[in-house]
Amino acid sequence: MKKTIMLNHLHLIGISLLLIFVSCSSDNTNETANNESVEFQFEIIDSLIVDYLGTPLLSDFSPNQERILLYNSRNTEFIVTDKNGEILKQFSKEGDIPDNPGTLADRPIFYDNETIIAHGQKGIWAYNFEGENVWKIEREEPISYWFSKSYGRSMYLLDPPHYFTVINYDLLALNASNDSLYENQHALKVVNRQAKSIQAVIPLESFSRYLDGKGYQPSSMLPSNHLNGNKMVISYSKDEIVYLYDWVNESFQLADTFSLKIEPFYLDEGKERDSFEGQNGFMFGGKIGEAEVRGSWLMDDNRILVQYNRGVKESERQEAKTESVGENSIRLIMPDNVPADQFQIYKDGEKFGTPFNKIKALSSLLHIEGDTFWFKKNNEALGVEDDYAVFYKTKLVQK
Repeated sequence: MKKTIMLNHLHLIGISLLLIFVSCSSDNTNETANNESVEFQFEIIDSLIVDYLGTPLLSDFSPNQERILLYNSRNTEFIVTDKNGEILKQFSKEGDIPDNPGTLADRPIFYDNETIIAHGQKGIWAYNFEGENVWKIEREEPISYWFSKSYGRSMYLLDPPHYFTVINYDLLALNASNDSLYENQHALKVVNRQAKSIQAVIPLESFSRYLDGKGYQPSSMLPSNHLNGNKMVISYSKDEIVYLYDWVNESFQLADTFSLKIEPFYLDEGKERDSFEGQNGFMFGGKIGEAEVRGSWLMDDNRILVQYNRGVKESERQEAKTESVGENSIRLIMPDNVPADQFQIYKDGEKFGTPFNKIKALSSLLHIEGDTFWFKKNNEALGVEDDYAVFYKTKLVQK
């Protein structure tokens, strides 16, 4: 009799545990479904207005958050403002002058509260707010082949802060048929200012599509990278995988990867490498509309924001048109059938919420800090012309 009671008791416990498991599984399924259906949008919460006639980009905030750095690539001008947008200092490094760094790889940043650093064709140059060169790490030979990511940013201060990252262009001028390009390409370099040393880091991972034996445009190997604390996220324009790295013991170590799972996503297959023979490293022109990952950024709470364009079918692509917008400038007009860029949030490698677009007032995403996002004002979409530069601070909110 006692044995029967014990068995019945154990049977009831088993049923209870099963019910708890089913309940938890159901809750997790519901949570996942709810997460995937959340709708987000950017909401403007503040603005920065700078009395500057031109098209500067917001580049960085000083470590103490008291100064803001803007950069105008058209005349190599650096503009330092206070946190209210009042211009404090500005200087240009345009023309044939000894401390001109050459065309910048991307936007400059603050090295500390009183120093700006820029990565150009001639090397890495540091300036005080008066525009005086205070230190530099020159290249032995300036790079003549260059591709400027004026809207991107690769420079981030590491821990300790005399380390910082810069984008790596060393091999990207190689012929795309050259196996060495794929075998030896590294996304970034880590600069040790104290030792005046520069080390290439983050090679293409063994499962990267760029190592599938096919040929790809070298410019598509330029990474988008963003640092938050000691974590770095990297994405490539023609790769559906996002890579996460930890900065540990003064080196980057691969921590995780995940697939974007965007459908449809019209990425072209790689070409035979021999087909690139005799062509230079950067090729432009042709029909527009291949899918592209524009960038990825680390938010707080282990979330990652990805900007992408899903593209159009190869058979439906058209050539872009150009129009003159000044004496020495042209504007690229995208075909009407190319869709607008979209954003997607990921958490723990899975989609969090639905894809969403920018609101009309926002142009290029320029700076992310935690869960706040700075955009350039979209004057063209709004049909206005300002005699000053405007930037919007936004946050993500649920609709």
